[in-house]
Amino acid sequence: MTEEQDQTEKEIFTYLKNEVKIHDSYAAKLASYLCREIKFGEVDDVARMEPTEWKKAFTHTELAPSAKRKLLEKMNEVRENKKRNLLDIENIINEEPSCGTFQSLYMTIYFCIVTLLFFFWTKARKEI
Repeated sequence: MTEEQDQTEKEIFTYLKNEVKIHDSYAAKLASYLCREIKFGEVDDVARMEPTEWKKAFTHTELAPSAKRKLLEKMNEVRENKKRNLLDIENIINEEPSCGTFQSLYMTIYFCIVTLLFFFWTKARKEI
């Protein structure tokens, strides 16, 4: 990473921490992701992000729901001042894919299989 990219990441971190007022750890994760993965060149790029970019960023950075909402509300303030379309906060937050959902699905399937195996094992033992 170049010195210019480091400076941009620090500026974005400072903006997220001081202006948006999200926790340091969330600000650091998001600033790092925006600079390293999306290749932002300046702080103003944050307000230009599209809903799909926000969803990806939230998936990769695992911000708390309250931090996501606070951040998107601040982005809508900035977008409104610059006469841009506002973000649909509910859509972005609620449609974000959650690994927790997949984990719970796998756990449910696992316990169903274990239960069935246990059932058949006990049934087989009774027949012996």
